[in-house]
Amino acid sequence: MTNKGHLTGTCAQGTGSGEFQFLIPIAGGTEFPVVEKYTSHYVGIVGTISGPVFSGVFEFLPQSGDCLITPLTQVAVLAQGTITS
Repeated sequence: MTNKGHLTGTCAQGTGSGEFQFLIPIAGGTEFPVVEKYTSHYVGIVGTISGPVFSGVFEFLPQSGDCLITPLTQVAVLAQGTITS
């Protein structure tokens, strides 16, 4: 999965938007490509993501910084959601 986007806000809350791309394996060994533009909203380390095909929830997993003592400069994102067609 790749993601290009931006966040606006603080460690307490904010919004974002962007586009992610991923492949879904299907029968016969082929892959179904998904390209999704989305908006997001977060409070603390949890938030929601919404787009035309994929929507769900996510959690930021801090990789560099902690928002308390040092600025948060890198995160991994754990997301779970629903794909609709």
